[in-house]
Parts: sequence; structure tokens; C-alpha cells
Amino acid sequence: MQSNLKKIFGKAETGKLIISGIAVCVDHTGIAAASLGADALIHVRDTLFQKNPGLAELAQEIDNEFTTKLNSPAYDKPTDARQVLPDMLKIALAQPSDLVEHDLDASAILKTLNERFQSSDAEVEHKRSDMITAFNRLYGPILETACNDPRLKQALDPALHRQDAQRQKEQNEKLDQIIAAAQQNPNLSLEARELARQEKLIRNIAENHLQNSPDDPLIALEEIRKVLETYAADLKHATAGSNLPDQIQQSLDTSHAFALKGELGNARATISSTEESIADQERVLQAARHRLLERRFSIAALEGKPDQAAQIEIERLALDAPVTVSVLAMVSRAVELEAEFNRYGNFFHGLTAKSLLEIALEQSTPEDQPDVILGQLAIATSSLGQRTSGTMLLAQAVDLYREHQNMVPRALLPHDWAMTQNNLGIALREQGNRTEGPKGADLLEQAVTACRAALEVYTEIKHPVNWATTQNNLGNALGLQGRRTEGSKGADLLEQAVTAYRAALQVHTRTDHPVDWAGTQNNLGDTLRDQSNRTEGSKSTDLLGQAVTACRAALEVYTRTDHPVKWAMTQNNLGAALGDQGKRTKGPQSVVLLEQAVTAMRAALEVRTRTDHPVKWAMTQNNLGAALGAQGKRTEGSKGADLLEQAVTAYRAALEVYTRTDHPVDWAMTQTNIAITLKDRALRSDTKDSGTDLAAALDAVDLALEVFDPEHMSYRHGEAIDLRQLILSDIDALSDPKS
Repeated sequence: MQSNLKKIFGKAETGKLIISGIAVCVDHTGIAAASLGADALIHVRDTLFQKNPGLAELAQEIDNEFTTKLNSPAYDKPTDARQVLPDMLKIALAQPSDLVEHDLDASAILKTLNERFQSSDAEVEHKRSDMITAFNRLYGPILETACNDPRLKQALDPALHRQDAQRQKEQNEKLDQIIAAAQQNPNLSLEARELARQEKLIRNIAENHLQNSPDDPLIALEEIRKVLETYAADLKHATAGSNLPDQIQQSLDTSHAFALKGELGNARATISSTEESIADQERVLQAARHRLLERRFSIAALEGKPDQAAQIEIERLALDAPVTVSVLAMVSRAVELEAEFNRYGNFFHGLTAKSLLEIALEQSTPEDQPDVILGQLAIATSSLGQRTSGTMLLAQAVDLYREHQNMVPRALLPHDWAMTQNNLGIALREQGNRTEGPKGADLLEQAVTACRAALEVYTEIKHPVNWATTQNNLGNALGLQGRRTEGSKGADLLEQAVTAYRAALQVHTRTDHPVDWAGTQNNLGDTLRDQSNRTEGSKSTDLLGQAVTACRAALEVYTRTDHPVKWAMTQNNLGAALGDQGKRTKGPQSVVLLEQAVTAMRAALEVRTRTDHPVKWAMTQNNLGAALGAQGKRTEGSKGADLLEQAVTAYRAALEVYTRTDHPVDWAMTQTNIAITLKDRALRSDTKDSGTDLAAALDAVDLALEVFDPEHMSYRHGEAIDLRQLILSDIDALSDPKS
């Protein structure tokens, strides 16, 4: 490795090294050359510089910037930074075959290099967090400058064109697969199936919806089905003997003919043209109505009936009123859609609400109270973010809340300011829960700070309901902090969370606030379960019993009919608590509790589908795996083996949504659960290949440790380290002939 490094980059200046590394990142030829060895890679680098003389100037500029930065006082610490940082760059760029195409995206390239330093074969000093931070501070701006330089863009233009062509080919293949699946969808009605056979029409629909759901073909497939069914229903209605004027019926028929040929633009233009013609006719009719009203007024005057004349004048004024949709009407409809989204989980309603609010905010005047609209937009964005993968929408919501809090200063609008702080805490909490390492810990800390700030205004005496709601949200943030923290500090955070929930329940009573009471009971149950896992003996058993009681209490209000989404959430948490009870109970009662846990999880999955609730679906799949794994561990023979296999299948299903990129913490926890289940299966007497299961378990826990860093997730890190040692002991015992 070191000799290869010396051969490739031994004499290379930093500028040439960075330019060569970027070129390999975006060029298939460079990646192929890297796999052939040092000489081939050197040839690619030298050819690039020979064909593009301007790169030598860019390389010199980078050298100058690099030297100036590295010799500045900023790199006095870490003390060995000036020696280590250049070596880190050489080592990171000496493995280009692992790099993917990055389209001259400096941040993506830097992220890939960072991942190199976390790999098992990286040098010890390169894994240090302070050294990686220094590396990013030094090379990040340099990479950004290089990637945006027109000389490099011009040099790599052929490679980027090849890359675009390859992506287009992959996109077309993906599109063909979606179209084939849509045409064969067994859930289509006969009318919709007939439409799906129209190649140009289905291709247009598929292209549009694949753009909106590029990472989840299942969602795109379901949306295509809905569009086909809606259009089929519209056609059925249009041909159901309605007495439409010939002009309108002809327009509908013509637009449909265009649609079947895939000419959706012409279809839309046909309808628009007809609408304009009707509008012209309506203007003629409007003038006629005015003449008729004038004549009615004259007759009323002849009859000496002033009351009738006054009513006629009102009718004339109404004819001249502008027919426009007000900003208030948009906001009102958006709030209705948002409520439907939160209650029934129709994702499209949530998206429509967000779009309506964005339009309303753009068209608003000071009289429309844009600060209120902005706050409502932040709430809608946060709700969407909580139901979808990743942190993009949640980050948008945080930015919107911070913008909103500047529009509602505490001194002038304390109530609005406190509400924004509370909502900001919710978005920060969800964002922190999906973010690993120190950044995730910092976001959770900001969430707690925001909730506590809201409580400075929302006191129990002056604002009891708002105080209780914020106490509940504070408990949620503290609970997540506690789950990530080891030892007495983590236990104290969980205790603070329980205290906050119990405080909320003093106001959120079942009689006065049944829905809020149920929500807090559910959250309390989930946190009591976590507390029990940190406690031993009778106290632990008592806490777990309280958790089950709290969840069952919530289900008295959260019924599937009235609150399907929250019912599923509570079923999930009840299943998790029952599963823990089952694991700690001996004899037949243990089996009964675990069966109840599995039943609760499967009930939750009837509402928490992957299409409508992907993140919650993954959470419940993970908890289902835990209950099935515990069942399998306690069951003999082939039935037990089958239960363990079902557990692994549930965990792997969860990983379809819990990706390392979008949900690093949940991804790592699920990897740990897979390791535990594979370890349990390996130790069964009827397992044929224990070695394979143990090796896979070790790989899974090592993946988890890439996220569970000892500083910011010490509790999870410690659990994973202990599990790893147990797996290694089992591997040693398996290889020992005497065991």
C-alpha cells in the first residue's frame, strides 16, 4: 500500500493530487485505470494535464492556497496536523476504485473521503475526530474552489457527458420496469387496465411520478394506479349520458384522444381553449344580466316599490364582485387538508397543504398576516418531515420556524413566540433523532432548550393547556437524549422525561382533554419501558407493568375508527412493552405475552403501510423482529427456527427504509438486532451452519459501531461492544474441538 502510494503520489504537488483525485471521482476511465494499477493511473493523470494546459495554473493556485492555509495558526492544533493532513489526502485519494461518480460535487467527494477514514484499515491517527475536523476545514474549501473552476469543468466535460448518458440509460431501464409493473398491477380495475395499455399515456404518467418518488418505486407504482383510476372514473362519468353542450363534449373527446397518444400538452391546451370560449360567452351573459336588472329596477320604480329596487341594486353589485380565491380561503383549505393528513395519513393531502400555504404566503399582503401563514407552513413542513425518510423536510421546517420567531418577538407577541419555540423543539427533536454523532446530540440539546424556552412563557397558571403540551414535547426530547446516553446521566434524562409527562397529565386529563391525555399516556409508556431496560429487579418489572398499563389506557381513546394513525402508533409501543415483559417472564406466560406482542405489531402494520407511513412501517418491522426473535429463542425445533427466520426478515425489511444515509441511528440499532438474532440462531442445536450466522452477526455489529461513537452515543456503543465480545467468544468456542 505505501509503496503504491509513493509511486503514484510521491512527487505530486497538492494541486495536481487534488485535481487528479477529482478527475477519478467523476470519470469511469479513471476508475477503470485505478483498478489496473499505479502506472495506468499515472497515465490518466498525465494525459489529463497534457490535453488541458490550464490545469497546471489551477494546480499552482491550489498549491499556494494549501500552503497558506496549512501554515496559518489555525493548524497549530492538533499539534501533528501539519504532518498528518497531507498524508491523509494521499491515502484517501489512493483508493479511487471505491469512489463513485460525483458530478463535481465537492461536498459529496469530501463525504466519501471522510468515510475512508472510518474504515477498518485506516491509520489510527486518521480516525481521530479532531484530525478529521481539521481535514474538512483545510480541504473542504479547496475542493469547492477546484470543482467550481471553469478550467477543470472544461477538462472533465467529456467524462460528465458520458456519465449523463449512463444515468439516462439507467433511468430509462428503471422507467421500463415501472411501466411493466404498472400494466400488470392486479389492483387495477378493468377500465384503468385498458388505459394502462396505451403506451404513450402510461409512459408520460410514469415519467412524472417517478420524478416525484425517485427512491421508492413502490410509492410511484401506487400513485400511477391512483391516477389511472381517477382518469378512468372521469371518463366513465363523462360518458354516463350527461347532457353537456356539443362544444364541451367535443372538447372532452378531443382531449382524451390526445391523452391516449401521450400528447398531454395538447390535451391540456384543448381544455384550456374551451374554457376561454366559455368565459367569453359568460362575459356576454354578464352584460345581458346587467340590462335585465336595469329593466327590473325601472319596473320597480314604476310600481313604487323601493324595497324591491334596493334588492336589485344589491344583485347588481354582486355581479361586479371580483371572482378570486382569497389568501384566507387558501389557508383555511390548507388547514383542513393538514388535519386530514394528520388524522388519516393521506400523504398527498399533506403535500397539497404545504403547496397551498406556499402560494398563499407568496400572494399575501400585510393585511393577510404573513407571519401566521409562515408559522402554518412551518407546521405543515414539519408534519411531512416526521412522516418521510431523511432530514431534508425537517431541516426546512427548522429554518421556517427560526424565520418565524424573528417575526414574532417575545417582547411584543410572547404567546406566538412561545408556540414557535415549542414547534421548533419538535422539528429539532425529529431531526436530531435521525442524525448521528455530535451533530445529532447537538440538535437534541437545541430541542430541549427550545421547549424550556417556551415554558418560560407557558406557565401552568397562565397557560395550563399550552404548558401541558410543551411538557409532553419536552419529555419526548429528553427521552431521546436519555436513550443515547450511558450510565447515571442517561437514567437521569429518562427520569426527567417521565416527570415531564406526569406533569402534562395533571392538565391533560381524560375528561377534559381525552386525545392529548391518550398521547401523553402513550409517550409515558414508551419511556417507562426504556427506564425498565436500565433497571434491575422488582423495580424494573414494576416500570414495565406501568408501561403496558399506560399504552392500554391510551388505546381506550385511540381507537382504529376515530384515530387510525395514533392507534397504530400505540399498538406498536404496546407490542414493544409486551415483548419486553415476555422476555423477562418464565414459563407458559412468557409465550402468551410474546404472542400478544406479535399480534399488536401486526395490527399496527395494517395501518402503518410502507406506502403511506414508510418510517413508522420500518419502526414497527424492527419491533416485530424483536418479538419474533424472542419467541423463536424460546421455541424448540423447526417452529423456533422459522420464528427466528421471520425475525431476520422483519429486520431486513426495516433496513429498506432505515438507510445509513437517512436514518443512521435507527439503521445501526437494527443492525444490532440482526446480530443478536443471528447469534441466537447460531447457538441452536438444529442450526446447520453456525459459523456463517456468527460471521454475519459480527459483520452486523461492526456496522452498528460505525455509528455508535463512544463520545456521543456511549450507552449504545457500550452495548454493541459487549455484544461483539460475546459473538467473538462464540466463534472461539465453535472453533475449539473440545467445546
